[in-house]
Amino acid sequence: MSESSLRLRARTIALGSSANIALRASLLVNAVARPVRHHEPIGPVQFGESKVLIRTPEPRDASSWRATRLANSKALRAVFDDGDRQWEAIHTNLDWLERCTRLRREARRGHAVPFVLVRLNDAGDEQIVGEVGVDGYDSASGTGELSIWIVPIPRRGDIGLWALLSVILCAFEMERPMARLVAPAAVTNSHPRALIEALELEYRAHLRGLRYYDGQVVDHDLWSLDNNPETVARLRAKLGELEANQRSAGSGQVAQTSSST
Repeated sequence: MSESSLRLRARTIALGSSANIALRASLLVNAVARPVRHHEPIGPVQFGESKVLIRTPEPRDASSWRATRLANSKALRAVFDDGDRQWEAIHTNLDWLERCTRLRREARRGHAVPFVLVRLNDAGDEQIVGEVGVDGYDSASGTGELSIWIVPIPRRGDIGLWALLSVILCAFEMERPMARLVAPAAVTNSHPRALIEALELEYRAHLRGLRYYDGQVVDHDLWSLDNNPETVARLRAKLGELEANQRSAGSGQVAQTSSST
């Protein structure tokens, strides 16, 4: 085969690959555009310097999600990097579209409660600063897996608790409520402990070699929360108290500013 023929063949293959990627992305965008029931945006709520809301993931979040994940790769790799692919290679716009499509599809089936955590600036521009939700639903037991990641922002602990409370109540109070939520935590990861205690999750089991954490397979402790009237009432009261405290703190800041001018 001549050199010119080889070049023509290579160009045809490249164009075909680009066309396939474009078609795949187009199909994903069309699929993800279908509305998701049950999950209206929650917020915004002001936590000190951070004004945040949670809402269903959308295709338009791709660039912000990718930028946040790449900028905070050092902290996030410990939880999400299993070493199979380069970090940059699993954070393309197409990766987000595929994830967004799957989460929204599962949400329509009542098998997931997916939210992105959004920080708003003074102009109202959005920045993805995390994800929180329920996924991995087991229909036989009515159990979903609770998860959250948030990059370092002011008042991250309070924001994480508020987001988790909101998501849990969505999962427990939607049209077909989930019966139970579980939350595996790596035994070498101390970060979730405060949230586990604040939510009063129940310890269920010690699972050996469950998943990767920080580059190696490690044991995980399994925590859970059952859906019952007492639990829902307790979580709703805690959420109401947390939001009331934020409104009170905000009013105090406004009053202090007014008195000093």
